[in-house]
Amino acid sequence: MNSKIKCLVLDEAHRVIQMKISRAAHTVAKFNLKPPNWSYFHNPGSEPLRAVTIGNLFEEAVNKFGDAEALVSLAQNRRLTFHQAKTKVDQLAAGLIALGLNPGDRVGLMEPNSEEWYISFLAGAKAGVIVMNLNPANLSKEIAHSLQLTGARALIVRDTFLTQNYYDSLVSIMPELERAPTGSPVQVKDFPEFTHLIMNTDQNLPGTFRLQDIYSLANKDSKNRLEELAKVIQPDDACNIQFTSGTTGLPKAAALTHFSTLNNAYFVGKRLAYDKKRPNICCSVPFFHAYGLAAGVLTGLHFGGTCVLPSPSYSSTLTIEAIAKEQCNALYGTPTMHLDICSLAEQSKESSWKDNLDIILTGGSLLLPKVYDRIHSIFPSTNIYSAYGMTETSPCLFLSRLTDTEDQKKYTVGFVQDHVEVKIVDRAGKMVPLGSPGELWCRGYVKMLGYYNQDSKTAEMIGKDAWIKTGDEALLSEDGYAQIVGRIKDLIIRGGENISPIEVEDLLQAHPDIFEAQVFGVTDERLGEVVGAALILRPGKSITADEVKTFCQGKISQFKVPKYVQFLPEFPKTGSGKIKKHILKESIEKALQAGDL
Repeated sequence: MNSKIKCLVLDEAHRVIQMKISRAAHTVAKFNLKPPNWSYFHNPGSEPLRAVTIGNLFEEAVNKFGDAEALVSLAQNRRLTFHQAKTKVDQLAAGLIALGLNPGDRVGLMEPNSEEWYISFLAGAKAGVIVMNLNPANLSKEIAHSLQLTGARALIVRDTFLTQNYYDSLVSIMPELERAPTGSPVQVKDFPEFTHLIMNTDQNLPGTFRLQDIYSLANKDSKNRLEELAKVIQPDDACNIQFTSGTTGLPKAAALTHFSTLNNAYFVGKRLAYDKKRPNICCSVPFFHAYGLAAGVLTGLHFGGTCVLPSPSYSSTLTIEAIAKEQCNALYGTPTMHLDICSLAEQSKESSWKDNLDIILTGGSLLLPKVYDRIHSIFPSTNIYSAYGMTETSPCLFLSRLTDTEDQKKYTVGFVQDHVEVKIVDRAGKMVPLGSPGELWCRGYVKMLGYYNQDSKTAEMIGKDAWIKTGDEALLSEDGYAQIVGRIKDLIIRGGENISPIEVEDLLQAHPDIFEAQVFGVTDERLGEVVGAALILRPGKSITADEVKTFCQGKISQFKVPKYVQFLPEFPKTGSGKIKKHILKESIEKALQAGDL
């Protein structure tokens, strides 16, 4: 083709394209059509992500903050600087290596908040094992499930806690323990990969190693091996397994990486302005939960923060005492925990401790506007931050900002985290316009590796394009804030009508006599499901189920009014503070069968 003909062809092609553009513009103008503003937001981040491991980060923290306190465990009367923590962490890590544990081995850690938890987790990370964070409230069936699912090689656990005797529980699922010598590996028929039971105890129990003795196993070879591992453990390696809360059944094992958890912890700390003021964190949430691990332990390493442990398990009284004694400037908890603190603060004659707090961080469940108002009324000068995420996202996806408006603080779960993409989709996985409800999906470095040994469940959660399906129904604003309006899987479907439990819960908690409300579907032969409500009343208050229903009349559609109401002194919860709605549902259904409702 000569150049003249070629130019004519290109000119004609250009003319056709321009004509099509012109026609499209005319159509848009004629019908006033605008391209939809899709529910999508990407926060590219203010700083790059870092490729480091927990071991690398811990060494950096020791070098930078060495003489500052890393951990204060008040119940144990123990205090550790970063230098002191390093001595113990390195010794235990070398001991685990000498014991025969290898990188990639799964090692369960079942301790309440304590020095032993803190040291064991960091030692495991440096030794390259995958630490499985187990709930100390687990019973033998749940322990067995976790060990079998992951093919765990070892378990670190104390002998007793509260009403639990862990050795007896473990013997019930591993009878071989009682016939095994102390200080030797065990062979267990039902757990073929399991070899070492390490107990935090002074007793020499059959089939166990004492945790204190593992430190003495460290030798020159294992210490040299520890130094070598610091150079070969990869940021993308799994560092821990977080078990999902199990509100709907047996927990799944979410495998998280050094890269995802450390970077998430860093950007949580940046959002809380810990780079401006070293945090002194009153950590009432459990370390075994992703909330306590990331925002507590790992954020503390990034910013030289002190993790103050008021007690092994949650106590509102001891939490207040810890804030006062240690002059904590940050308080972590779930909304329920913060409500308890508020109630005690009202009753307390001494209130100067409240002036210490710069930050109240709430997570684990949604912060309702009424609860926000309650916290703000008791702590008017404290910045209240709401975090939203899930175990599978390492965990934080949204977090409030210091500059948020009052409405943003009360009605949203905050601004999307750095380096994270989010979108809202319909049931076909297609994005919906901004302001329309749909399922919240996310994508980015926060993604878990997957559910350990559960590929089919992983595929249900993570699409081929790496989008994670949260299962939460949300609205997204154009400026990157989200409002959670329901739980896709928790929707009550009553005779074909979809009901959001959160809508009914918000109304019930507006009643002056109701302290806390949980709403869920109750099985019904004709309608499939009807609305059930479990309520905790304020102290000294008494109302009837009929009065609750009357209160709802006219405020929500009739089909949303609870048909069944049950009053309880407290709600059953997981170790991370989430309500076990399936237990509440079972309670009402049993009461119906017994004719008590």
